[in-house]
Amino acid sequence: MLKRFIFRLFSVGFFVTAGLCIGFLYAPAPGTETREKLSVTLDQHKDRLGTLVTNSQEVLDRVTAAASGTLNAAVDSEPAK
Repeated sequence: MLKRFIFRLFSVGFFVTAGLCIGFLYAPAPGTETREKLSVTLDQHKDRLGTLVTNSQEVLDRVTAAASGTLNAAVDSEPAK
């Protein structure tokens, strides 16, 4: 289940990044105009993006801690050789 979650998280990140790249490549406006619009949009949504990044980091930390705990428990329960 954890592997599926990590895979989905990676997939979402990959496709969002790919969509942004494709959007930039096919943007009908000149580069300077597009950058200006992006700058304004990012300034408007800076707080929401910051919250999203913070929440994503917290989820990733919890997933990493859970995975480490599971691995440590599996190693501890193995019989000594």
